[in-house]
Amino acid sequence: MSIIQHMEEEKIRKMPQRFLDHWGQALLAPHGGMTYAVVPAEFPYKWVHQEHYLFIMNLEGQGLLKYPRELSWLRQGEMVLLPPHTPVSLKPDTGWSLTILVIQCLQVQPPALHANPWNHITLPVPVPHPAPSPLFHELEGLRRGPDYPDRGRYRTPYRVIVHALLQELLALYLLEGFAQGLLTETSPIPAPFKRANNLLRKGIKNPEFTVKQLAVESGMSTNHLIAGFRQHYGQTPAQFLHQYRVRLAAHLLTGNPDVTLEHIAHRCGYRDRSSLHRQFRKRMGQSPGEYRKKSPGLPGQRPAIHQAP
Repeated sequence: MSIIQHMEEEKIRKMPQRFLDHWGQALLAPHGGMTYAVVPAEFPYKWVHQEHYLFIMNLEGQGLLKYPRELSWLRQGEMVLLPPHTPVSLKPDTGWSLTILVIQCLQVQPPALHANPWNHITLPVPVPHPAPSPLFHELEGLRRGPDYPDRGRYRTPYRVIVHALLQELLALYLLEGFAQGLLTETSPIPAPFKRANNLLRKGIKNPEFTVKQLAVESGMSTNHLIAGFRQHYGQTPAQFLHQYRVRLAAHLLTGNPDVTLEHIAHRCGYRDRSSLHRQFRKRMGQSPGEYRKKSPGLPGQRPAIHQAP
């Protein structure tokens, strides 16, 4: 039974409607498993990620969480979700070491980025894990189980366990965060950036389409356009464009074994197959050819595992 079903209706009512309407998109799937890490006082935990959210839960100790222009304490039992493109460091308090749970996340489904509800709340914000919580004891049991190395600092459980735990943890993070007034919803995306997003989608198949051209057609400067996309969509227009193109390529690769990669590259706005290959591997974790072999559209092959961020 989901942790959501154990929550009081009063807490659920405090959640923004966009999370209630898009709950499947609001919960994130794990990418790369779950890791327990011990952070000694003399070696702060530093992380600069690109495409993924990062969920951190502090199991023991306390430390200072530093991200651009802000500092906050991460105390024992607190959780925090860090958005993409955010450099972060976590320094244990003097005389302490930290034991943290770290999960790299992706969206469950790759909808248009503006439909991702996480882009509409202010992150990162530490939220206390409610006590008592059966989830906390379950996490501790995994960490201290018989197969956890006595002197080791890392352990990665099975993906299915990670997925189930992350769903429950993020449900708690949302419900507790909004119930306590710690998480707040950001303002809607301004009309000029919605219009720029629509223009960008229309230019997906044009290899001559540039960010400068998009800025001119949108009636704003290039710097303003890039800053606005980072703020409202979580990535630059160029990253957004490649994301759309790679998703289109993945769709064309599925069940079309006779269509050449060169033709698919041109259909997706790339000048040649090498450009498609580079962007596809970067976002899908495998080459177009490898993805095609695993495509569910080909008899006898298993569905592809990776999804574009």
